[in-house]
Amino acid sequence: MYKSINYSLNKRFKWQLKEANHILVSADKTVLNSKTNRVIKETTCGGSYGYWIGKKFILTTKMNQHIEKIAIFELPF
Repeated sequence: MYKSINYSLNKRFKWQLKEANHILVSADKTVLNSKTNRVIKETTCGGSYGYWIGKKFILTTKMNQHIEKIAIFELPF
């Protein structure tokens, strides 16, 4: 028998990736895939630390070049 575990992140995400808008980054450096609602863990590849986004490896030190601030839209109601 399988047991399902549900959890929710109660965080505010400030940034998103320029290439993939569904990858969100919070102020405490938590990276989340909003399509699958999974946290992307920091891994190593050849001695370098970074994140696997799809088939692309982005270094942690170069992450600032790949993110942008999430735009805030004003709603009419």
